[in-house]
Amino acid sequence: MFHLSKKIRLKFLLDENIDVRLASYLKNQGFSVSFSPKGIGDQSVIELAQKEKRIFISNDVDFTDTLLYPPKMFFGIIIFRIHPPRLDKLITSLTQLLTKLPSKTIKGKSFLLHENGYILIE
Repeated sequence: MFHLSKKIRLKFLLDENIDVRLASYLKNQGFSVSFSPKGIGDQSVIELAQKEKRIFISNDVDFTDTLLYPPKMFFGIIIFRIHPPRLDKLITSLTQLLTKLPSKTIKGKSFLLHENGYILIE
């Protein structure tokens, strides 16, 4: 199991399609985590993340559309593309991203996380 530095003060908004156990993991690492309300539309959920200054995490690749969701307008968007989406794989992938990048470099960017790395979407 990886451990993230608690010195990083990131806030996350998890889409309803994210495993709730990932929220528990992030909270145990000292991060602020909340879930989007059930049934909320894509535009509303991303606006909520923006309003609350949270990094948005989802499995929905629609959020990689830079015309609809320009990364520079948000505090960060992280999309998982890991199949099967086992919790250990999600944690490993997210931890690798967060430990490689300073927290300031996540703002205004989108990331497509794969099992073996990530793609930066600007």
